[in-house]
Order: sequence, then C-alpha cells, then structure tokens
Amino acid sequence: MGCLGYGSHIRQARVDAYREYDSIITASDPGAGTVITTGSKAEGLTCLFESDLDEMVVLDGVLCLENGVGADTFPRETTVFTFNTGLCYHGHSRLNLLERRGSIMSPMSRDALCHDTNGHLLNSDLFVNMFDFIYVSGEVRHGRAGPTKHSSFGQLHIGIVVSLRCHCPGILLKWAERSRHLPLPDIVHKVVIMGAFFTPVDVKGSEYQHLEWRICFNTAENELMSSLNDI
Repeated sequence: MGCLGYGSHIRQARVDAYREYDSIITASDPGAGTVITTGSKAEGLTCLFESDLDEMVVLDGVLCLENGVGADTFPRETTVFTFNTGLCYHGHSRLNLLERRGSIMSPMSRDALCHDTNGHLLNSDLFVNMFDFIYVSGEVRHGRAGPTKHSSFGQLHIGIVVSLRCHCPGILLKWAERSRHLPLPDIVHKVVIMGAFFTPVDVKGSEYQHLEWRICFNTAENELMSSLNDI
C-alpha cells in the first residue's frame, strides 16, 4: 500500500497536513469559526487536488446543549440553544434559544431566528441561505447541494458546511457505556470529550423541516477510523 501512496505513514502525513491547514485558516479570521476538514481527506486517503476538499465551519459563540445540561458553566457571551431529539425524526432536533443571547452571536444566526409558541427557534433553512451572501476574494460559486456550498479557487474545489457545536454528554455517555472490545477505552474517552455538531439538514417531507437540524459526530468518526486503521 505504501507504493500506491496509501501506507499508514503517508496517510498520517496527509492527516497532519490537513489539520495544520485547518489551524492556519481558522487563525486567519479570529472569532468567525473553527475550520475542520472532513471526508476522505480527514482520513488521509486523498491528496489536495485529487477530490473536493470537504470542510465544516463551526461557528464561534454559539452552543447547543442537551436538555438537562446547565448553561451556567459556559461563558455569558455564548449564545445557548437547547435541543431535544425526541421531538423529531431520529438524529434530528429543533434548536430553542435559551433566555440568554450572547454578545458574540453572528448576524447570520440572529437573522435566522424565528418565533412560535415554543419561543425562539433557529430556522435551518434561513441559516443556510444567510451564508449564500458571504463571498471570498477569488471564489467561484458552483451552487449548493443541501447544506453544502460548493466553490472553487483555481484548481481547488471546496465543499463547505456551516455547523454549530453541540454539547451532549448524555448521548455520548450512553454510547461509551456499551459493552465492546473495540475501540479501546482511551479512544472512547477521547470521542466523548470531542462532542458533536448540528448541521442544517432537515427530514424530507417533514411538516417542520425548515426548523430541523441533524446531529453529527464528524471529528469522533475521524478519530474512530484512525484508531481502527492503526490495528
């Protein structure tokens, strides 16, 4: 596999390079969001121009909390939403704004808020559309597929999904407590600490699809894949 460019040391070198790239891009615009490479590149399987560079941008200053988790331990400038997965199809939820709107809430998130009898909810459809108005110098747009915005910069093709950080210890601890041989306990602990994310993906045909978000575990999945590759 090494001769083909897929040996473990080559894949790890790619993973390290993409993580360094993420750090540089994140540092170039402080306070905007954290860039995380996902997909095949996060696993070190493809070179930069071999396929699209799939990235997730996690907005700063916004946090989604599982019901029952207190918000007092988080900075007051953070805007906090609560979620309950029992109200939607499996893996999806609505995001309700708590009575504390942080001082660093992005205009896009603020303008995507809507009100109903349950309070202020974050509209996933409006949220995605807000980011269509953000352009980067040299960017060529190629439309949108679901929540993913496709663009290119010369030969580099990028797919970007904007997401929100999710703190859900109850969900992850249930997974961690399952009886298993793999992954090893230290990997399980690391996955629990990583948390999750909400992406603006609805359930097709749902009556409230414009209010639905999908929970995902991108960084945890990458960690699990990496640990299995080392076996």
